[in-house]
Amino acid sequence: MKDMDLEQYKSAWINEQALNEIKLSQEDIQRYLKSSSKSINRLFLSGLKTDIFLKSLLIASFAGLYFLFAGKILVIWINIALMAITLLGIVFQYLCIKKIPGVDGVRGDMKTILETKISYYYKYHVKALIVSAFSNSLVVISGMMYFFYYRYNGIRPLDTEDFLVLGGIIVLSFVLGLLVQLKHHNFHIKQLEMSLDEINEDTLTQHTLNIQKNRRNRNILIGILGLIAGLLVFVYFLFKLNQ
Repeated sequence: MKDMDLEQYKSAWINEQALNEIKLSQEDIQRYLKSSSKSINRLFLSGLKTDIFLKSLLIASFAGLYFLFAGKILVIWINIALMAITLLGIVFQYLCIKKIPGVDGVRGDMKTILETKISYYYKYHVKALIVSAFSNSLVVISGMMYFFYYRYNGIRPLDTEDFLVLGGIIVLSFVLGLLVQLKHHNFHIKQLEMSLDEINEDTLTQHTLNIQKNRRNRNILIGILGLIAGLLVFVYFLFKLNQ
């Protein structure tokens, strides 16, 4: 009985392996390419639109600080400069959205369209990720200014250690945000590049797609853990600043 069960499991495993190694048909490949095109569009657009929305909130936040710190010329000019920088970031992200190929439903060879999207990523979207990561620093700056206002009714005198802590939070928020976004986007782009290479070589199989799915799930988990770690570091810096 045990020998029979073992043979059944072995036969099922062999059949599964055989199915995994079967090359995808042209119909399956076209379906995969269309799905990848929509997925990569969502990846680009969701990040850019979210950053535009966040930067819009930041402009409103800095405008509020402008009135809260009325009469304090230096702080007012700092907020005006930050609003201008944030607005420029919004314009840049909007222009990047307009440059994404295939968003307006352009028809053509799906493989060629995906290749142009990969080219867009390296030429434009990496710069957009840098601009997006800068939003993290702007959020920290805005939050700190509100913290000082409601805690001390103004910007309290800062010593060298305070500047180091504040500077550390601002720089770290930018670096961590950029690294997380780059890792996330590079992961998807590299997977797409590998799939296109296999399509060109006529070696793309279901097994490859299953491996990619497992890696995506693992990447999501790593991203969540990285976000938690970043929040813990931010809380630590706030604790140090409040001492």
